[in-house]
Amino acid sequence: METAVGEGGQYQSFEAVFGNRDNHQKPEQLFDRKTGEVFPLALEHWKDYDINLSIQKRSEELRPKLSDKINIIVAEDDDFYLDGSVRLFKETLEYLGFNANIQFLKEGGHNIWSDDIRAEMHRKMDEIYSCK
Repeated sequence: METAVGEGGQYQSFEAVFGNRDNHQKPEQLFDRKTGEVFPLALEHWKDYDINLSIQKRSEELRPKLSDKINIIVAEDDDFYLDGSVRLFKETLEYLGFNANIQFLKEGGHNIWSDDIRAEMHRKMDEIYSCK
């Protein structure tokens, strides 16, 4: 879709944030838009931003700091397929013994933000950040 509508879409915004610059100082593409081929050198620049890899590398240090503080809600039909990466992250957290609240809603696409979810997140933030 981004190729059809022009520059400035989701993939390009990710490439601008996480990627390296090409010879023309433009964000390096992570993959070929026509073939789907992933460019391994471009992928290397994304690894420092990969929360799953960071958790794996620093699990002993981060487990006590992040216990009960990771809250993710995603729809099983996310338009950007983020549910797949969230599933992988959940598996990693469970394997490493992290206590996290990760929920998968049956539907809702990418925009699942509702009054109920908003209220739940506010309640959790109040619990975490309240002065006791």
